[in-house]
Amino acid sequence: MGISHDIKTVIVGEAENERLRIDDRRLTVVGSGPDDPAVTNDCDCVVVDEATASLRPTDVVRKVRDAGVPVPVVAVQLGDADDTPEAVVFDDETGVDVVTVEGPSGEESAGQATADDHHDGEGYSDVASLVCDVAGTEPGGSNRTIESETGGDRAREAAEDYREKLRALHGVAVDLVACETDREAFERAADAAGELLDFLDSLIYVREGEALVPTVAAESSSLAREDASTFDLDQGATGHTYRTGESVLVRDTAEHDIASPTSPEIRSGMTVALDDIGVFNVISDEPGAFDEEDLALAEILAAHLTTAVQRIRSESETRRERNRFRALFNNVPDAAVLLERDDAGRLRIESANPAFERTLADEGDAVAGTQFASYLTDSDGESPTDFTDGEGVTVEPVRLETPEGIRDFLFRGFPIDASEGRQYYAIFTDVTERLARKRELEEKTQRLEEFASIVSHDLRNPLQVAYGQVGLLRRATTGAEVEHVDSLADALERMETLIDDLLTVAHEGWSVESRESADGERVVEEAWDLVETHDATLECEWTATVWADEKRLKQTFENLFRNAVEHAGPDVTVRVEPLDDCEGEGVAVADDGPGLPLDKRDAVFERGVSDGDGTGLGLSIVERIVDAHGWRIRATESEDGGARFEIRFGTGEESSE
Repeated sequence: MGISHDIKTVIVGEAENERLRIDDRRLTVVGSGPDDPAVTNDCDCVVVDEATASLRPTDVVRKVRDAGVPVPVVAVQLGDADDTPEAVVFDDETGVDVVTVEGPSGEESAGQATADDHHDGEGYSDVASLVCDVAGTEPGGSNRTIESETGGDRAREAAEDYREKLRALHGVAVDLVACETDREAFERAADAAGELLDFLDSLIYVREGEALVPTVAAESSSLAREDASTFDLDQGATGHTYRTGESVLVRDTAEHDIASPTSPEIRSGMTVALDDIGVFNVISDEPGAFDEEDLALAEILAAHLTTAVQRIRSESETRRERNRFRALFNNVPDAAVLLERDDAGRLRIESANPAFERTLADEGDAVAGTQFASYLTDSDGESPTDFTDGEGVTVEPVRLETPEGIRDFLFRGFPIDASEGRQYYAIFTDVTERLARKRELEEKTQRLEEFASIVSHDLRNPLQVAYGQVGLLRRATTGAEVEHVDSLADALERMETLIDDLLTVAHEGWSVESRESADGERVVEEAWDLVETHDATLECEWTATVWADEKRLKQTFENLFRNAVEHAGPDVTVRVEPLDDCEGEGVAVADDGPGLPLDKRDAVFERGVSDGDGTGLGLSIVERIVDAHGWRIRATESEDGGARFEIRFGTGEESSE
């Protein structure tokens, strides 16, 4: 290009820099800033001061190309004021030439390529001369036209090629939206890398366990997926990219610290992270095959692929959750409906499960689309409380008219998303039979309490009269007749014990109301004091605490102590000790009496079983209380040949401490 006017230059960096020596070289600054290459059609050149610009030269090149202005870009590295600046004009890959600035000694600066092919071996004593030559005008004002293909021509071609690839990537993003599986998305991205970006050897690695496994290769790739190596998560540039999320550009594998090529034929490459999915790899058998622009394109493709796979996986998980919930919704035994509020504020049934259709709808009636209110009116003409006002679950008993008659339900309604307030679930649990059983049980309990009241008042009064008569009879009886009076007194005592046991069952039942940490030794001593032990002796070696209903635990020991006194005699010795074979998770009550016959040990806990001296309820009550705690009890023989009862506690909260 030929330019006769002053060179109009945009400075990316500090424009007021004496080291650029612009004024005496007919360079006119038409724009400047640390990060804005504001090029226009009348601009001849862009100078990047790498020391003060916030953008990389390659970023500036990309911005210039995106603006559609085909001008050269010169990157300047400035040292001290007395140093000769070094400058680079970007080459064919980026649009213009690579040149060097000649230093004070006339030697070329180390590490830079020469511009002999385009500038006849000329060096440059300052940046201004270089800028003038690149822009097409020699210092001093004489016009000069570079006859060969100059940076401007190549810049136009490269910019158009870059824009074409960006447009192609946009089309790939559209294609990825239509993919329904990970595999489909991987294959589309890999093929696009080869066909559209000229990344002929590209491979997608996916994490499986603790390794990155080659999954899909581009059709153009010379390396088959089956022949590719698996990488550890900390291996080479691939592992580094996956762990850190940082892209890696390897210009030459022989000089790169991170690269760990699996073949000596791999000389350059790029690795780009796919979030936690894996890594996108591109390789070449030539060094320097890729630059920053290639890496930028690979990152764009990888971003599109990552978004697509994350969408696919999210949608897949959503479908699985929806299917699981649908299976639960359709098979739950309770009647359930999905509701949606229409524009008029009414709740419409979106869908109903089979249980709802069987329970509340008439046979053959369509439920979906009907108004929910038509099913809610109870047998008294009232509707349940509005459950759409709050955010929690509304629970309310209702009695509804059904095709089978009036039935009782437990109604539960709740919003799916309280912030939107449009969709809700309503569940009806049929509790008709449950309530009937409850009413029946309440009636039985009431009759039992009435019976207990009769026992307590109507039987105890004549029992006390009988006690009085026995006392008078004993004072008036002498000799052998006294034995008969004692037998009569024993019978009255057994009757009183039987009354006490019956009252206990009637008023308290067998259930365990509440549990707390109980001091075992204290409970044993208090239970002993409640029993008429005569001359009996208690030896307590059990000092553990146990998680139990203390009142029922005390009742258990009372019955065991009473059983020992009644069957082993008034001078029996009763020993309470921890169980050695279960590490303290249990307690034993043993006596030195005559013991239990081997053939009767399994039956002693049955109601009504006694050897004639008891009521047959005491040990039955003990077993019921032990079972209610989730414990176990068994009858065996003590070391002294007497009876021994072993109670084994459960684990967790039911265990002793």
